[in-house]
Amino acid sequence: MALKVPVVVTTASAATEVVRDGSEGYVVEAGNPQALADRIDRLLASPGLRQRIGAAGRTAVEREYSLAVNGREFAFALKGAVQE
Repeated sequence: MALKVPVVVTTASAATEVVRDGSEGYVVEAGNPQALADRIDRLLASPGLRQRIGAAGRTAVEREYSLAVNGREFAFALKGAVQE
């Protein structure tokens, strides 16, 4: 996602917490190879779709996982651990 590459993930991974289906990529049911193939085919057939989803993924990474965001979350967690 950080490289503006659209992703297809399955429900068998924690990636579903990051990828919004149809926005930053596609989420398919684990164990459904036909759904996986369909989503990959959809991306291969549409350069515009690949670009749009790839760009949305990059934006999500910048918004949710930047150094500033991670630093604030780490500091908050550390402060909580020290106070306990």
